[in-house]
Amino acid sequence: MKSIMYAFLAMIRRIFGARRLPLCAAILLAVLMAWSFAAFGSLSPPGPQAAANSAYQKLWAGDIEGAVTGFDQALASDAAFPYRWSDLGEALADAGRMGEARYCFLRAVELAPQSPDIELRAANFLFRAGSAAEALSLGSAALRQTPDFDEMIFRSWIRLAGSVGTMLDTGIGTNPRAASAFFDFLVANGHPADVDQAWRWLESRGYTTPKQAREWAALLLGTNRPGEAADVWAHHVALDPAQYRKSNWIDNPGFERDWLGGGFDWTSADCLGVKITTDNAIAHSGKRSLRLDVTSEENLDFHHFSQKTWLPPGEYRLEGWVRTSGFTTDQGIGLRVHEPAQEGVLNSFTASVQGTSDWTLVSRDFAVTGGPALVEIQIVRKASWDFDNHPHGTAWVDDIGITSLH
Repeated sequence: MKSIMYAFLAMIRRIFGARRLPLCAAILLAVLMAWSFAAFGSLSPPGPQAAANSAYQKLWAGDIEGAVTGFDQALASDAAFPYRWSDLGEALADAGRMGEARYCFLRAVELAPQSPDIELRAANFLFRAGSAAEALSLGSAALRQTPDFDEMIFRSWIRLAGSVGTMLDTGIGTNPRAASAFFDFLVANGHPADVDQAWRWLESRGYTTPKQAREWAALLLGTNRPGEAADVWAHHVALDPAQYRKSNWIDNPGFERDWLGGGFDWTSADCLGVKITTDNAIAHSGKRSLRLDVTSEENLDFHHFSQKTWLPPGEYRLEGWVRTSGFTTDQGIGLRVHEPAQEGVLNSFTASVQGTSDWTLVSRDFAVTGGPALVEIQIVRKASWDFDNHPHGTAWVDDIGITSLH
């Protein structure tokens, strides 16, 4: 404002001479004060942030054109600040001036090429303007810079970006971290068909991880697709892919890897009176075994440690090695194989081991008839019919296997 006044006074000095300068200055000052008050509500123009704040209030009140004017004034004083361009772009978009809004958003991105905030504001506008591919590209750039906006980006994609294939190809692209995060998001929030498509996309590019494979296998089991789940587990999760479902239908048969539960992993449930751990000092083979410390004051019916497996029709043998120390009552530790959906068809137990015994092989032959079956293997202690039926003692289990007899 001062520069305008000085320029005007210099012009007056040249035209009217120095004697009339005070009067002209007073007139100029009055005119400028009136203009400033009319334009800004005060005798001096506001700073760019104050102008932007006022413009936002107008925008929220529905005065779109007033907001455009206010953001334009803020931008005029602060044109290098990318947020000024984004603010004006949003107001212009609300006013239906999409071409001008597009210029503002792209200018903001140009000024701040490494700002996820700016990129996402521009992406939201581009979705609104029908330019999904450009919006996905900006989202992709933000994903490469930080994981902080993953869920926000993915939620906007699900609403606005169209097909999951487009999101993967254009939005995820060659970003394994984002691919993993997007898959996790779909597992938690998406339709199974979308998760299926995302899994196949990740698998084709070598982006899969055991964690994602576990999630996908569990989802497949939950949607009654056990055969596909077993294939995923065999290829991406199993401790020994060369052995699993070829020479042994049990994964991690010697408990050499910690179990996480779910899918086709060993699953442990709490059972009063039984402590389930691994023992690194005692093993039938390998470096460790499963250990059960039992101090039950009930007639224990233990079946709380198990694993599912998918078996084609055929004849099989279930076997495992059990060792005990001071294990009381007539019912010790053994193995069970059953088909949860049809226990009347398959429900078989091995012999049990009790007392104090060195490693003892227990086994039971069984058959799967008809079609393939999802069966469950359990480590068990059956309830006893004896008066003395409260078991105490320690048992170790190792090298459990299901092998084909043909």
